[in-house]
Amino acid sequence: MPSVSLQAVADEINLTRWHLCQLLKRISGYGFQTHLAGFRLLSSISLLAYTSADVKAIAQSCGYAHAGDMDRHFQNWLRMTPTRFRRLHSGLTDADLRSA
Repeated sequence: MPSVSLQAVADEINLTRWHLCQLLKRISGYGFQTHLAGFRLLSSISLLAYTSADVKAIAQSCGYAHAGDMDRHFQNWLRMTPTRFRRLHSGLTDADLRSA
């Protein structure tokens, strides 16, 4: 996921970048970057809730260049940090997270 680009997606589904942007905007009301950010956020939410992987490793695996980018997305969209989200929503205990 880290190297996802508008051009790569458009090439994969045999559309021009312009057509893909127009299609996304018409169908959903949102552009490519918003969809990509949402996908990355949902992926990181799932990994935070169901694994004990390190937050930085999760950020990298979800395509964030830096863990701080994931932190900003969480703050903007969920009004909390990834660590706080994990504490509130995972079935894992602090001991589970420390031992991982």
